[in-house]
Amino acid sequence: MKSTKEQGQNVIYREVIDELKRKGTNKQSNMKLESIFKYRRWLKVIDSFAACLAVAGLSNQYYLTQILFYETPQYTITDRYNSFCYLGLAFTLFLLICIVMHYVIKSKVTQIKKSNIETEGFKRGVAFNLIIELLLCSVTSLPNVNVKWTGTMSGKYFIYHITDIFMMIMLLKTYLIMRLYEHYSKWTSFNAYKICKKYSTNADAFFGLKSDLKDRPFLTIGIVMGLLVIIFGIATQQSEKSYDGKCSNMDQLTNSEWLIIITMTTVGYGDIYPTTHLGRFFCLLACISGMILVSAMVVALNMASEFNKDQSIAYLAVRTKNREHEWYISAAEVIKAAFRKAKSNDLLSKYKSMLNLRKRVFNFKRKTELNALMDITSAEMLYDLQHKLEGKLLATKSIICDIPRLAERCESLLKTQKVLDQRLEKVMQQQKYISGQLDGSLGF
Repeated sequence: MKSTKEQGQNVIYREVIDELKRKGTNKQSNMKLESIFKYRRWLKVIDSFAACLAVAGLSNQYYLTQILFYETPQYTITDRYNSFCYLGLAFTLFLLICIVMHYVIKSKVTQIKKSNIETEGFKRGVAFNLIIELLLCSVTSLPNVNVKWTGTMSGKYFIYHITDIFMMIMLLKTYLIMRLYEHYSKWTSFNAYKICKKYSTNADAFFGLKSDLKDRPFLTIGIVMGLLVIIFGIATQQSEKSYDGKCSNMDQLTNSEWLIIITMTTVGYGDIYPTTHLGRFFCLLACISGMILVSAMVVALNMASEFNKDQSIAYLAVRTKNREHEWYISAAEVIKAAFRKAKSNDLLSKYKSMLNLRKRVFNFKRKTELNALMDITSAEMLYDLQHKLEGKLLATKSIICDIPRLAERCESLLKTQKVLDQRLEKVMQQQKYISGQLDGSLGF
């Protein structure tokens, strides 16, 4: 009897220990998530500061190119130019510090993820990415450096200063602005991160961008297109403004931006066009990007104009009702025309009423044939079948998404069943013991 009680107590102790282990594991994973997002808050501050420094450096570099181009004589180094070069060096130095801090904090986050079984392993190539970013973000104009490239292109004179070349390269720093998407999107928040982990998905910037393309396609495409117009417009201006001295019409930023807009929208008025090889290259990139974005906007517009299930049913019902109403009106017009013909007295009025009656009868027959043969068009039938298929696919997808949960439920049900079996066995043993005691007392 004592051994039976000890077995029952051991079973209860094991249940308590398993429950504590499970709670401890969940608590540990929650603590890891909290520590990860604590570091991500620091990353948010550092990346925001880095993006501001990148924008400030780009603005400073663009002002340097304008100083050199409009200076008299052209492309001469002055004290004002050197002052802004020193300012650009300060922006670049702080930006490099922010990039190093970004990778240090990111490595700590990766170490926390590496110790978690549910997350991906350590991604290699971090040192290579750090070196590439440091080299890219260290590009800036130096004071007292006056390097120029001159020559002829298509029979005309061109001049490129090293400040213009650096300006085109520094436009790649705009990736720091895109990096902020991961920090300020609602699809990459703490709750979204926990939900995505249940479905083995990482809530990163690409997931947030895809989600916004589904949720707010026009706003997302518009922001991306506006950013590309600014980038390609500045690059085209730097490529074209020094072609044939100041005779080029690309010395103003508005002209180059207008060229990029009509190129991305594939309009191409021809009032402004690039003449240098670099300018044509940037316009080619703008054309390819514009075609992709315009195609995405057409797809988004098509998706936005689609009916849902209830709207499609209502559309078919309203369309059928309108056809019936038009058919009734056509029949009434035939009857009215017949009465007018019967009331006609002279020959001319009878002839006019007869023509009117024949016209009304023809319209009535045509509407009758349409109502008989086209109750539901082939396009509407395909539309209805498509929505039925989409509903079935969504139901299948929800079932597939519940498969990981089904495994967890089965495990919990098996554990509950084992506990109930053990408790039932314990009750049966106690019943046998009580019945044995009763039999012994009655026999005595």
